[in-house]
Amino acid sequence: MPALAEPLVSVIIPVYNGERFLGACLDSVLAQTYSAIEVIVVDDGSSDGTAAILDRAAAADRRIRIIAIPHRGVAAARNAGLAAARGKYLAFVDADDLVEAAIWCDTVAFAERERLDLVLFETTLCEEATHEYTSDRFASLGFLGPCESRVFTWREVRWNPLCFCCYPFNRLLRREAWSDLEFPEGVRLAEDVLPHCRTVFEAARIGALRHPYYRYRRHALSATFTKGEQAFDFLIMLESVHRYLRERGIFPEMARNWPRFVLRMLVSVLRFRPERSSAGRIRQWLQAKPEILASLPWGYRALLVPALTLLPVGWICFCQRLCARQGVARRLFAALRQRR
Repeated sequence: MPALAEPLVSVIIPVYNGERFLGACLDSVLAQTYSAIEVIVVDDGSSDGTAAILDRAAAADRRIRIIAIPHRGVAAARNAGLAAARGKYLAFVDADDLVEAAIWCDTVAFAERERLDLVLFETTLCEEATHEYTSDRFASLGFLGPCESRVFTWREVRWNPLCFCCYPFNRLLRREAWSDLEFPEGVRLAEDVLPHCRTVFEAARIGALRHPYYRYRRHALSATFTKGEQAFDFLIMLESVHRYLRERGIFPEMARNWPRFVLRMLVSVLRFRPERSSAGRIRQWLQAKPEILASLPWGYRALLVPALTLLPVGWICFCQRLCARQGVARRLFAALRQRR
């Protein structure tokens, strides 16, 4: 099929040593009922058979554009794709995932009809080890309530936009609204948190489609299974989001939701690097970042550092999950404030 001069949707696919899943990913992207797409695949310095797969695919379908860069990480690869994008809309796909055939037919039609800056949709989680497909609760849009059927902004929904799914691939973006969108390079985990905040907080018109158009494949090589020093990237992104909210002047509106986000980011470090020394490094980081501690309610400040000092890592993660699901933290700290 001839390449379109001005493709409507720029689909950006970063890939690094992705020969195992890349072919299936490209097949699903190219098998769209909506043909007005350019597929920008950014090869992030792969050393396996990725380049050969891309050359064959590009020879067979002229909608594919290949960009090869030295290995600098997924954020740099996405940024290279963004710089090359020409479409009216932006979409992201990871090289080990799949998309439904109607994903851009439906989302583009919705965006055009309602003049949307951002379209959100749901994802399906595929466990590679068991071949089981389940609803991805992390990306569920069940919180929308009445907003599900109309155009809205983040202020109109009773949710915590900081703790909502920050996947770059569960959304369609109008490129003009984010001409300066960037992913933070050098960050290997949680690099999508700040771009998520920008797209949600800055969108003037948001719409949602409660359908799992995207199939997120989880396997042993996924970033979500990576453990190591990169776990501390969550702290970098925590500080970046705090700075962003302050600079945008919306931190006061997010003050009630902020503590839960802080806990989630700190505990994410421990989940990716479940060692006692990790808790110690988080404690030292917090003590070196008084602005982060000062942004938390008194109860959090009173308990957070001692908890990182005294509790086993497993207990810290368990307590965070309990607080997040049952609102225990809110009730506990309200009681503490009353006793002061």
